[in-house]
Amino acid sequence: MKLGHFFTDRPIFAAALAIVIMVIGGIAYTALPVSQYRTSHRRPSR
Repeated sequence: MKLGHFFTDRPIFAAALAIVIMVIGGIAYTALPVSQYRTSHRRPSR
Protein backbone atom coordinates (compact mmCIF):
# COMPACT_ATOMS: atom_id res chain seq x y z
CA MET A 1 0.00 0.00 0.00
CA LYS A 2 1.36 3.43 -0.92
CA LEU A 3 1.86 6.00 1.81
CA GLY A 4 -0.39 8.62 0.21
CA HIS A 5 -3.18 6.09 -0.22
CA PHE A 6 -2.83 5.08 3.43
CA PHE A 7 -3.43 8.65 4.67
CA THR A 8 -6.18 9.28 2.13
CA ASP A 9 -8.11 6.29 3.47
CA ARG A 10 -7.59 7.41 7.09
CA PRO A 11 -8.05 11.21 7.28
CA ILE A 12 -8.61 11.24 11.05
CA PHE A 13 -5.32 9.40 11.58
CA ALA A 14 -3.57 11.84 9.24
CA ALA A 15 -4.98 14.84 11.12
CA ALA A 16 -4.02 13.37 14.50
CA LEU A 17 -0.51 12.65 13.26
CA ALA A 18 -0.19 16.21 11.95
CA ILE A 19 -1.27 17.60 15.33
CA VAL A 20 1.23 15.38 17.16
CA ILE A 21 4.02 16.54 14.85
CA MET A 22 3.04 20.18 15.46
CA VAL A 23 3.03 19.72 19.24
CA ILE A 24 6.44 18.04 19.16
CA GLY A 25 7.73 20.89 16.97
CA GLY A 26 6.38 23.48 19.41
CA ILE A 27 8.07 21.75 22.33
CA ALA A 28 11.33 21.55 20.38
CA TYR A 29 11.04 25.24 19.45
CA THR A 30 10.80 26.29 23.08
CA ALA A 31 13.79 24.10 23.95
CA LEU A 32 16.11 25.80 21.42
CA PRO A 33 19.02 27.65 23.01
CA VAL A 34 18.72 31.34 22.22
CA SER A 35 21.96 32.41 23.92
CA GLN A 36 24.00 31.55 20.84
CA TYR A 37 22.48 34.44 18.88
CA ARG A 38 23.76 37.98 19.14
CA THR A 39 21.63 40.60 20.79
CA SER A 40 20.45 43.48 18.69
CA HIS A 41 21.93 46.79 19.82
CA ARG A 42 19.42 49.36 18.78
CA ARG A 43 19.84 53.04 19.36
CA PRO A 44 16.98 54.62 21.25
CA SER A 45 14.73 56.61 18.95
CA ARG A 46 14.43 60.31 19.61
